[in-house]
Amino acid sequence: MALAGPGSRDCRPLAPLLLLLLLPPWDPALALLAGTVPSETRGDCASDPCAPGTQCQATESGGYTCGPVKPQGCATQPCHHGALCVPQGPDPNGFRCYCVPGFQGPHCELDIDECASRPCHHGATCHNLADRYECQCPLGYAGVTCEAEVDECASAPCLHGGSCLDGVGSYRCVCAPGYAGASCQLDIDECQSQPCTHGGVCHDLVSGFRCDCSGTGYEGARCEEEVLECTSGPCANNASCLEGLGSFRCLCWPGFTGELCEVDEDECAAGPCLNGGLCLQRSDPTLYGGAQAAFPGAFSFRHAAGFLCHCPPGFEGDDCSVDVDECASWPCLNGGHCQDLPNGFQCHCGDGYAGTGVGWALGAGRVRVVGPG
Repeated sequence: MALAGPGSRDCRPLAPLLLLLLLPPWDPALALLAGTVPSETRGDCASDPCAPGTQCQATESGGYTCGPVKPQGCATQPCHHGALCVPQGPDPNGFRCYCVPGFQGPHCELDIDECASRPCHHGATCHNLADRYECQCPLGYAGVTCEAEVDECASAPCLHGGSCLDGVGSYRCVCAPGYAGASCQLDIDECQSQPCTHGGVCHDLVSGFRCDCSGTGYEGARCEEEVLECTSGPCANNASCLEGLGSFRCLCWPGFTGELCEVDEDECAAGPCLNGGLCLQRSDPTLYGGAQAAFPGAFSFRHAAGFLCHCPPGFEGDDCSVDVDECASWPCLNGGHCQDLPNGFQCHCGDGYAGTGVGWALGAGRVRVVGPG
C-alpha cells in the first residue's frame, strides 16, 4: 500500500485506509484490500475437526473450538400452545407455526378470547377456556349460552295434586284443599282447632274432619245439637218420655213396668180370684166394647191397672172370697130351717111339712127352690 508523500496530491479516499487499520491481520479481506489474494483461504474448521453432534467455531487467535450445535428453526420450539412448526425455505432458521384452535399469532402465543363476543345470555358469567368458553348460568337458566329458562315445574315438585306455577329460578305450589307447605307436603290437621264440641272425638280426614259424637248426648257435624231421645218414641204403652242429656226416662202408667214401660204387669199371675173366679186384666183391650164386653166403655191406659174377678154363682166380692148367703132371702117356707150351701141352700122342714127343699143360686140374687112350696 502506497502512502502519499508531502506535497503530493493523492485524491484517493481515506475510507479504505481506515478499514485496513481496523481489520485483523488474518482476515482475507485485508489481503484483498491490500491488493494481495492468498492462494488458499482454508481455515482450521474447514477440515471439520469436531466430533459428530458438535459444531466448530473459529477463535480470534486463529484456532477453533468445538461446541454443541446451536438449534435453529423449528428445533428451537418457537411455536406455543401445541402448535405445529413446519420449516420454511432454505434458511435453517425459517419456520411457520400452524396454531391449534383457540390461539393465534406468529408463534401461536395469543389466546383467542372466545368471551369477547359475549355469547352468554341473561347475565351469565363467561369463562374463557382453551378453544372454547363456558357460561356460568344464573339461577333459573340453562343451556350452553344460558339461553333456556329452566322450567322448575317439569319435575312435578308439588305433591298431593297441587298446581305448580313456574317462575324465574323458582316455582310456587297452589295446594289442594287440606294440604300446605312449599311443596304441599303437609296434611293440614283440621282437628287442631278442636272443632268437635261437647266431648266429641275428632278424626282428621283429607281436607276435612269427622266428629264422633258417640256417648255424648249430642249429634250434628260438630256434636253441637243435643240428641232428643224422646223423638223416636221409645216408651211403650203410651208412657210419657222425659228428656235427659244423652238419656231419657219413661214414666209408665200403672200396670206397666220396664225401662221402656214395655212390660204389662200380670195382675192375675198371683191368682187373686178365689173360689174358681175368672181373673180379667183391665189392661187387655179386647175386654172392652162389644156385646160381650167385660168392662164398660173404651180402653184407656189411665184405667188399665188392676184386675176384675168374674165370680162363679154363689160367690161375690172383689176376689170372689165372699160366699153368697142364699138363706138371706129366707127361701125356706113354713118355718123351715135354711142351711146355706156353696152356691145353694137346703131347707130343713118342720113337723108337718115336707119337700126336697133344695135350691141353688141363679145369680143376681135369684134363688131357685126345688120342692114343695
